[in-house]
Amino acid sequence: MRGVLRFVRSPRGKLVLNLSAGALAVGISVLAARHFAEVGWPLRHASIPLVAAAGFLFLLSYAFKAYGWQRLFAPNARPRPLTLAASCGAAESSGSESSASPQAKVPIAKTSTTSTWTRRSSIR
Repeated sequence: MRGVLRFVRSPRGKLVLNLSAGALAVGISVLAARHFAEVGWPLRHASIPLVAAAGFLFLLSYAFKAYGWQRLFAPNARPRPLTLAASCGAAESSGSESSASPQAKVPIAKTSTTSTWTRRSSIR
C-alpha cells in the first residue's frame, strides 16, 4: 500500500492518474453524446421557465443548507467547507431521498446520520 501511495504522490504517478481520469471523462462524454444523438435530448419539450425555476430552487437549496449547518454547529466546532462537501457526497453515496433508484432510497435519518458523522469525525 505504501508503494502505491508513493507512486501516486510522485510526479509520474500524478501524470498517470490525471491522464487516466481524463481518458475516463472523455470516454464517458463520448458515450453520453452517442446516447443523446440516438435517443434525443430529454428536456427537448420542457418548459424553459420551469426548468430555470427548478435550477434556481436547486441552487437556493444549497444556500439554505449552508445556513442550516452554520446554525447547527458552534462557531469553534464548524467544519470546513470541503468537509461539508465531502459529507454531502457520503450521504448521497449511502442513498438519499434524491436517489434515482428505488432500492437506494433510505429514510432521511440515515442520510443525516451519515453526513453528520462524516462532518463530526473530520473535525477531530
